[in-house]
Amino acid sequence: MPSRADFSPPRSETTLSSIEGSLRLIGGVLHAVGLVCAALLLWRLLTPAGARRDGVQVSADGHLELAMAAAFRTAPDTLDVVLRGAPDARARAELRALRGSGRVLRLSAES
Repeated sequence: MPSRADFSPPRSETTLSSIEGSLRLIGGVLHAVGLVCAALLLWRLLTPAGARRDGVQVSADGHLELAMAAAFRTAPDTLDVVLRGAPDARARAELRALRGSGRVLRLSAES
């Protein structure tokens, strides 16, 4: 007859304790990820965003140096347009389209 000191738990209890340990580890990792995400959201909330402004140029020959598809996808609320020459008809139409989409255009010239 085996002694009580030699008692080894049945196989299912050992497996259950290893699953519990794994779940505790996964839970700890998920809590850490959640805290990092909350800290990043708080940081984004408290840092001043400001108005994002990008620059666009109209070249000396009148062409707008901006891909329109990219402008409509990524252009900020305010665009600074530097005129190095008189815009041609296509550039004027593209600038009107940008303005019509709700963006503010700030025009400036070098001279």
